[in-house]
Amino acid sequence: MQDSAVETPIDVTAFTAPVTREEARAADSGSASAGIEDSSRRELMWMLLGVCGVLLVVGVVMAIVQRAWWPVWGMPGGIGIVGAIIPVLELRRSSPARALRMERFAADNGFSFARRKAGAGYRGAAFTHGRDHARSLVVSTRRRGRPVEIGNLRFTEGGPRTFVRQCGYVALRVTGSLPHIVVEAGHRRQVTQRRMPLPPHASQVVDVGAGRAFTVYAAEGAEDVARALFDAENRERFRRLARWFDVEFVEDTMLLTSRRLASRPDPAWWTEMMGLVDDVAASVSTWPVWATARERSRSGSTPALRVSRWRQSKVGVIALAVTLPVATAIALVVTDNLPW
Repeated sequence: MQDSAVETPIDVTAFTAPVTREEARAADSGSASAGIEDSSRRELMWMLLGVCGVLLVVGVVMAIVQRAWWPVWGMPGGIGIVGAIIPVLELRRSSPARALRMERFAADNGFSFARRKAGAGYRGAAFTHGRDHARSLVVSTRRRGRPVEIGNLRFTEGGPRTFVRQCGYVALRVTGSLPHIVVEAGHRRQVTQRRMPLPPHASQVVDVGAGRAFTVYAAEGAEDVARALFDAENRERFRRLARWFDVEFVEDTMLLTSRRLASRPDPAWWTEMMGLVDDVAASVSTWPVWATARERSRSGSTPALRVSRWRQSKVGVIALAVTLPVATAIALVVTDNLPW
C-alpha cells in the first residue's frame, strides 16, 4: 500500500482499458459480492421497468373500457413499450466488469482491494442505522501517511416494509478525537434530495458562517469545537467537499458519505475525489481545532447528537401518492370530452 509523504498522481488507465466478458466472469467466479456495487442502479431500472409495465396495462385496460385505442389511451401503452427498452438493456449489463476494473485500478496504484467486506466497519449515521450492513469494492490505502478507506455501503432499513439503501463513503483517520459533529451539504436541503439517515435535529445547528453551502450540527457543549473547526480556510475546504459529500466526525475518524457510489470506475471522479482527500490528509494536522478539542475533552464528554425522525426521502412517496390520483382525474375529464 502507498505510504509516502508526497503522493504521486493516481493511475486511472484501468478504467478505460478493455475488459472481456470472459475475463470479468473468470475474476468474479466464486465471489459473493457479484453485483452488489451495481444494486442501486439495478433497483432503479427495475422501478422504471415497473412504471413502464403499469403504463402499458393502463393503456390496454382503458382502451378496452373506453373503446378507443388511439391517440389518448394508446399513448401510455406506447410510452410503456418504448420506455422499457432502456431498463431492459441496463438490466442485461454485466456488473462483474466494474469490479474487475476496480481491482485492476487498485493493483496499478498499490492500493488494497476487497470486493466485499461484511459489517459496517464504522460508527457514523449510515453505518449504525438499519441492519445487514455490507461494504463493496473497498479500496484501502494511506494518503499523506493517513489510513483511508473508500467504498460503497449497503444496508437495509424499515420495519414490515424494508428498503435496501446504498451510498458511497470515504473514511479518513484524523489527528485526534473530536466530539460528534455533522456537516450536511446545502443541496441536501432541497426537497428532491434524500438526507442522511436520521439527520440531526434542527436545535443542534451551529452557525459557522458557511451560508447555504453547508449546515453544521454539534452536540450540546461542543459548539466551541465546531466553531474552532471552521476557520476561513476550512470553510472554503468544506464548501468543496459539500459538492459531493456530507461529512461526519466520529471520534478520530472523518466520514464522507455520498448518495452516489464512491467506488466506481470513473477516471474523472477518482481524480477529483483523491484531490479532495489528499487536501484534507495534508492539512488536517494543522487545523486550529485540536487545541480546543483537547480542552473540551478535559472538561468531560458531551452528550450525543439529537436526531430528527423526519426523513426527506418520504417526500417522493407523498408526491407520487398525490400525483397519481390527479393524473387519473385529468385523464378521465379529457376522455369525457372526447367525441366518442
